[in-house]
Amino acid sequence: MADYPDKQSTTVTIDIADYVYLNWADDINRSGLFRKAIRRRMRDDGITPGHLQTQLKDALEAGVSQDALLSTSNRYDLDKLLDDELDQ
Repeated sequence: MADYPDKQSTTVTIDIADYVYLNWADDINRSGLFRKAIRRRMRDDGITPGHLQTQLKDALEAGVSQDALLSTSNRYDLDKLLDDELDQ
């Protein structure tokens, strides 16, 4: 079984008003807000998070690198890329 990260860190840029508000409202789960916005966008694009997670896990375990996934696919052709990679 290949090693793959379940979680990644990233940095986002926000407006000063958002920054100040988030510091005042320190009870807000900032990463939760980010994940919720991403899930909403995924839903709008017709992507099921659990299905995508399974596809990525299978691809990484089959030896497809994260860099290859990012450079050779997008949200519209991931299924085709994975089918091609897993068939080899």
